[in-house]
Amino acid sequence: MTSPADLPGYPGDRPAALREALAALTTTRAGVAGRVAQAALLLEHSVRLIPAAAIGVELPDDQRLLQTAGASTEAAWIFASDADHAHGPSSHAFISGRTVTVADLTAGDSAWPLQRAPALVAGYAMLLAVPIRHNGVVFGVVVFYHTGQNGFSVDDHATAQALADAAALGLTHLGSGEAGTTLADRIEQAFTRGVRIEQASGVLAELRNITPNQALALLRRHAHDHHRTVAELARHLLETRDWPPPD
Repeated sequence: MTSPADLPGYPGDRPAALREALAALTTTRAGVAGRVAQAALLLEHSVRLIPAAAIGVELPDDQRLLQTAGASTEAAWIFASDADHAHGPSSHAFISGRTVTVADLTAGDSAWPLQRAPALVAGYAMLLAVPIRHNGVVFGVVVFYHTGQNGFSVDDHATAQALADAAALGLTHLGSGEAGTTLADRIEQAFTRGVRIEQASGVLAELRNITPNQALALLRRHAHDHHRTVAELARHLLETRDWPPPD
């Protein structure tokens, strides 16, 4: 396994570089540009500190669907742009708020079979999806890709989480200063929307005799294919208990 110190541009003093990164990421920025800048800064420091083949930062849109805010390589952009990526490890990390580690995306018995073909094209084996979270609120996910299995050390995992946590704290500070809506308001709105989508997933799971996770994936795919929002589909399910909805 490649040592971080052997990577081009890797700082010789990792603890000092990490302290610098944490200080930068927790600095308050203003406006929508601050959100974009925070994603770019997280990507920049992640590239310096984690020995990954590629790194991507994914943030949710207004419908709470992850979109790539930045990636360190073109291959990572392409991998994250695949339609099935929306049903993969990064979305699971975002929804659950827990880190997802995949030792080999290309394995025939992988728990993420839809990721196998894009991973083979990109040349990725291992994936580490770390939620950007603070006080139970998940703001997005930072995803680390490696060309080999077991490519990330325990220290890499801890550093990745520290970077993600610092970025989340910075986003919390950003949100608290935005005009027109408070952070508490946005958290409440996101929570309410998330509860409705979770309830709708349960309804759909019952109607189709599938698991709630499979139901959520079906909701997301239908929304993507029919240019609808997941929230809209959830509302339809809760009101009518009918699937599929009319076009």
